[in-house]
Amino acid sequence: MIAWLAKSIFNLKAKAVGKKMFKDPRMIKIFDTYIEDQKKFKAELKRLGYTSREDLIEATKKSPNLKTYKDLM
Repeated sequence: MIAWLAKSIFNLKAKAVGKKMFKDPRMIKIFDTYIEDQKKFKAELKRLGYTSREDLIEATKKSPNLKTYKDLM
């Protein structure tokens, strides 16, 4: 009974904090920036001809001018 009550209170508070956080304009801007960066990154990979993770790993091994997979992520 106590565990159920604690879980309910935690979930209620977590939902309230989450709703408040996602109404914050700074958070909205962060997500918009993230989405735009992801689109640019995918477009750059497509331009280079690397459409799969394996293609990217092989390309970084062959060319020292490309950033490593870990640096890109």
